[in-house]
Amino acid sequence: MEWTANSMVPYRTGHKTGLQRLSDRVQPIAERIMRTIEENYEGVVIGGRQITNLRYADDTTLLASTQKRIRKFFKDLVQESARYNMYINAQKSKIMVVSRQDNISVQMDHEGESLEQVHDFKFLGSYKSTDGDCTKEIKRRIALAR
Repeated sequence: MEWTANSMVPYRTGHKTGLQRLSDRVQPIAERIMRTIEENYEGVVIGGRQITNLRYADDTTLLASTQKRIRKFFKDLVQESARYNMYINAQKSKIMVVSRQDNISVQMDHEGESLEQVHDFKFLGSYKSTDGDCTKEIKRRIALAR
């Protein structure tokens, strides 16, 4: 899921690397939004800790144990984001179900657009898959090392 803001967010030039990334301005607001809504959700248990989301810059991954919970979490996220004039980009948002069961389908819509369900994706430089298999990532890293 990727955050976007409307054109009212200031955007300046002059950095050594060129334009200042919009995410530099969006990230603190996104952090505030997530802290507001995450305490209402259980998320999933990883290493003995409840995790509701993973965030890096303007990318956010929501975690839930059921379809019902992820739908509610996403709905609340959309509503809270709108309070700050921030919006979820449906075209850049994806759904992935991680499970030992095959062919679990989830249908979620946002602003009249269906969110795409994927079987794997790259997150922070590493491939994740629906079955948790690391083979593709291991092969990719071996190929990079050659």
